[in-house]
Order: sequence, then structure tokens, then C-alpha cells
Amino acid sequence: MKRGFLLLVVFLLTIASVSALKVTYDNVLNEALPGEQVSYMLHLENNEDSTLSIKLRSPDLNWLLDQEGNSITLFKGEKKDYKISFKPLSAAKILPGNYAVKLILETPLTSIEKLLTAQVLNYGEVVDSSFSDGVPSIDPKRGMTLRLNVKNLHQVSLNGLNLELNGQQFSFSKKINLNGRESLNLEFPVKVDPDTLKGDYVAKVKITLNGNLMLDKELPYVVKEYQELKEVSVPHTGFLKTGETLTFSNSGNTQVSQNAQRTFGWFSYKFASFNPEPTKVEKTDQGYLVQWDLNVNPQTSTSVSYSVNYRMPIIVLIIIILAGFVWYIIRQRNAVVIVKRVFAMHTEAGSIKVMKVVLNVRNRGGLTANNVRIVDRVPNAIKAPTQHSTYKPSHVKAAPEGTVMVWDFTNLRPGEEKVISYRIEGKIQILGRMHLPPAIVKYVLLGRGVSARSSSVSLQEKK
Repeated sequence: MKRGFLLLVVFLLTIASVSALKVTYDNVLNEALPGEQVSYMLHLENNEDSTLSIKLRSPDLNWLLDQEGNSITLFKGEKKDYKISFKPLSAAKILPGNYAVKLILETPLTSIEKLLTAQVLNYGEVVDSSFSDGVPSIDPKRGMTLRLNVKNLHQVSLNGLNLELNGQQFSFSKKINLNGRESLNLEFPVKVDPDTLKGDYVAKVKITLNGNLMLDKELPYVVKEYQELKEVSVPHTGFLKTGETLTFSNSGNTQVSQNAQRTFGWFSYKFASFNPEPTKVEKTDQGYLVQWDLNVNPQTSTSVSYSVNYRMPIIVLIIIILAGFVWYIIRQRNAVVIVKRVFAMHTEAGSIKVMKVVLNVRNRGGLTANNVRIVDRVPNAIKAPTQHSTYKPSHVKAAPEGTVMVWDFTNLRPGEEKVISYRIEGKIQILGRMHLPPAIVKYVLLGRGVSARSSSVSLQEKK
């Protein structure tokens, strides 16, 4: 009975452990060429109330786990992603096909087995190639650009592919790389002998990877009948204006399709006009590629032209510069500004009012103002100020119109500000009916004397 009880306890602990560890996975790269590895992302979740220690191993006879024997620790309630990879034990034994790779995750009480899907690809089924424009038709007098599309049909990365494209009139080789599912367009300029007979021909495209044949395919192309098309370019130049006229003359006996292309910078394209309008405009690293698709009939000519006119933008730019210069001059002429404000402070003995006068002088221009003098006046009906802030007047004198105060500064740099204040006092009845006269600032800027004044201030404006 004790033995049965122990078995029951072990069984219950096993069930708890199984439910405590949740394991799922995603394919990172489950497709591979012969001899290459596959990889997966494990998603582990510990639903146990304690820490779990998990060891990885694989009993698979075909694949070797790179993380064999690795230990993973999962704390209570922790989720963790863990990447694993398998490499074939023997590339020669693992033939192309589908495989189920065994993975075992062991905990102290139990183990979990997962079957991970993998596919070993046949070299000859990974890439494909074709001409992008169907069956190319080559003009023996003008040639053309063959556009070859090469496509990776699977997720594997293909680095260092050797491509060969051979026809009766041409031969090319190129080394390329292809990411998973990537499609690559290659261009090969072809010019055949003008005496080449028209007819149907076959080009052979061959792609290899480390000596393994990936693709060996025949692609048809055509050498078409003789055509004679002449291009004449006539440039147009003028004051702040450029352009060109392209004329295509067909002296052959069949219609000719012609692509005329010109590249414009961003600035020149914005001020270009075209006749006729381009068939296609494509933005490139160099600017804008403008293309006309033309059909030139036998014994006729067709022209396209463009013009780039900089006159209007230059005129607008000059106007903006002049306006900015005028604004700058006006700003400099009125660089220093002075603001006068009054603040009530307190009343003494019921009939005397004390007020604070603040002069704010600021250089808002871009040049230093020299020999700065600030002049302010207090009417004779008000007692001459006796208390001043940090900046005390350089001169104080009595005049018939009141007390005149003068502050002198050597200079006032751009953005610099001076705050001057003093106190005045007088009877409430008199102050309530008075205005303080404007303060004046005088200075020298660019060798000439300039002055500015504040507005007059009512002694009732601010309480």
C-alpha cells in the first residue's frame, strides 16, 4: 500500500511539473541547404511556484543540438525566449526532404519532448531566373540592356552566388547575394554586331554556389531587323536659363521605340519645364530621372525639349535678400529700446505716496552700441529722487522743468540689458494727476549717433 501511495505522489508531481512548464516555439530558419544548420526560438513559461532548472538535449540521429546540455533557469512565473540551432551530423546522410527534429527539455521531475519541423532543400530548387521583360528583342544597331530577374524561392540566405549569362553574341558573369525570398533585378548592356542576322536565339543562365549547381536554364531572346535611328542634341543657353532639344530621326523601315532620359538635380527639376511632358519621372540618389518613351515612325523625326529657368527664383531670392538687408538696417538703427514703468510701493502718513520708477534698456540688435547715455527727468512738482538701484546716476542736476538724471555706460553688447530704478515720493493728490515724461537713451552705432525714447507714464497706471 505504501508503494502505491508513493507511485500516486510521483504521478501527481509529474502532472504538476508538466503543467508547470509551458513550451512553444517559432521557426527562425527551418529551411536549410545540405550541410547547413536550422534554428528555432523557444518560448518558455514557468507556471510553478518555485524556480525550475531545465536542461536541453536531443536524441536525434540526424541532427546535433548546438546547445546540448545547456541549463536554463526559470524563476517563478518567468517567461523566457531561448534560441537554439541544430546542425546535421553528416551532410552526406541528410538528403533533401522534410524532417522532424527531436528536442527534449528535462526538469528535475519530468521531461518534455518536442518535434521541430525542418526542411533540407535541393540545390536545384532554391533559385529561379527569367528576363524581366519577357523575351528581349535586341536591335543590332543600337543594342539594349538585358534585364535579368533572379529570385530566391526560399528563406535561406545565399551569399557568394556565381551567375553566368551566355548567349551567342554576349557573355557575362557576376557574383551576387540573395536574402531569403529576395528578388534581384540585374542589368546587362548588350551591343551585338550590326551584321548579326535577325532571328530567335537562346541565352543560358547558370548559377552555382560553392561548386553546387543551383540553376541551369535556357532563356530565349530575339535579334530583330535592322533599324536606323539618329539622335541630335541642340543645347539652349541664356541668362540664367538652360535647356536642350533632342531630335530622333528614323531613316529605317520600321517603327522604333526609344527611351530618352535626362537626370536633373532637385533644385533644377523644380524650375524645369518639358515639351512634351515626360512619360515617367523617377526619384533617384542623384536627383530626378526624367524619361520620355517615344515611338518614331519610319522616315520621320520626333523631338523632345526641356528648359530650366532660374530667372524668377533668382529674382525672388534677390528681393528676399534685399528685404532682409533693409530689415537688418532698420533693426540696427533702432537696436536699443528703453521702456519706462512705474510701480506703487506704499503710503506714509496718509498723504504721501512712494513710487518706484524702473527703466529697462535693452540692445536687441546684432552690434554693440557705444557711448550709451540714458537721460530721465522728474517734474519739479515731485521731490528729487534720493534712493537708486545698483546703477546710480552719473550726473544729477536741477532744471526749471524738474530734476534731470543722467546714466553713462561705455557700451551695450547685443542682447545685453540694463535695469535702472529709483524712488519718488509726493502728495497723493498731486501724483494722481501727473505723467512722468519719456526717458531718452542716446548711443553711437556704426559711427553715427542714434537716440530712442520711452513712452510717458501715468502715475496711476500700476498699483
